[in-house]
Amino acid sequence: MQEKRPLKQILDASLEEVGKEAAQKPTAVEEVMQNMDKDIDGFLSFAEVTSRADMGKMEEKEKKMAENAFNTADSDKDGKLSVAELPVAIEEFRKKFESLSAAEVEDVENEQNAENSLQLKKSGDSKGLGKVKYDKKFIDVRKLPTLADFAKMGVSYVSGSSTYDTLRYARTGNFPLKVQFTDSTNGVWEVFITSETDELHLLFPCSRQIIWYGDERDRTGFDAQCNICKVNFYYQPSSWFNSHGIRLHAQCYALDELGYRVSGGYSEIMKDIQQGIDAATSIADLAAKIKGLR
Repeated sequence: MQEKRPLKQILDASLEEVGKEAAQKPTAVEEVMQNMDKDIDGFLSFAEVTSRADMGKMEEKEKKMAENAFNTADSDKDGKLSVAELPVAIEEFRKKFESLSAAEVEDVENEQNAENSLQLKKSGDSKGLGKVKYDKKFIDVRKLPTLADFAKMGVSYVSGSSTYDTLRYARTGNFPLKVQFTDSTNGVWEVFITSETDELHLLFPCSRQIIWYGDERDRTGFDAQCNICKVNFYYQPSSWFNSHGIRLHAQCYALDELGYRVSGGYSEIMKDIQQGIDAATSIADLAAKIKGLR
């Protein structure tokens, strides 16, 4: 289940997201409306605006500030916010909550953090690796290839290739969150984030783009020099304006000729791993075979 969090904490994360998205897409405010408009009437009620906050944990001062910010932005006093009123609401919420002292904010957040830690302990969750399928078969994440396995064949980071994306899951409210994609050798991967603390790292052959299939179809583009990608997957909590999801941090690398030819046989390497052969051993064996064919 998505956790309920202090409204101030949700606001901070949301303002940061909206700021980033607005710089890239003029339609960011419209997307905020779509994400929060539960009854799809084109307006936001106070209940919809605060739906991701734990109102039971809010102090009266916070509740009053939230109501005042909402009412100030509601220029026509119809009890709802329109797309035109939403930017005003965002700024009003920012100003109201910035007036809270640092000590008050810290007290509220510490209380909620303690509650979240208790819930994680009760559920038995701990920092995990998530789960991965390759060509419909589960595979031990710890046995997958790493950059170090390709180091001897020559590998270099493609400058400026580091990029972040967030895959949103509005329809999938509970764990696991699943994303599927196909690498440049037509290997089909499925990544499962099973808890808030899951984090996993995958290395796979790539080209100019990866298409991600989760609740929605998303795309991450890469530099033309990229032929192998390292992607970190971890949980992104819901914010005031957006659903929870999977956060991606992708970096791409260029391989020398031998490494590039080895990466072309990635499916063979993965089959070896599924049969219990160590990734480094499989990669070294394949490299030796390719050298022998020269």
